[in-house]
Amino acid sequence: MCIIDGKVDIELVPHVNRQEVYAGESLVGSVYDEFSQFQGKKRTKEHDIQQANVSPVNFFMPKQKAHPFFSEAAKQTSNLEKGDCIFIPAFHYY
Repeated sequence: MCIIDGKVDIELVPHVNRQEVYAGESLVGSVYDEFSQFQGKKRTKEHDIQQANVSPVNFFMPKQKAHPFFSEAAKQTSNLEKGDCIFIPAFHYY
């Protein structure tokens, strides 16, 4: 990821913290549900498999009651500015 203009904060969480970011949890009712291509349609097992690597947690404003173990995840925060680039390793959540 490279930043052309402005500033961006990014948090990376390694795949070994999959449980702490609640990956594979249902996105129904989360902030990401409104963008789902399955909105208003019946969800299938294939859809559940597709979202296995998606986290319903907002990394910058996590809901502590809904996701109590998120605070235990190993997070690496980077502040990127104009002209900066960052390599996001495979299987990392961001």
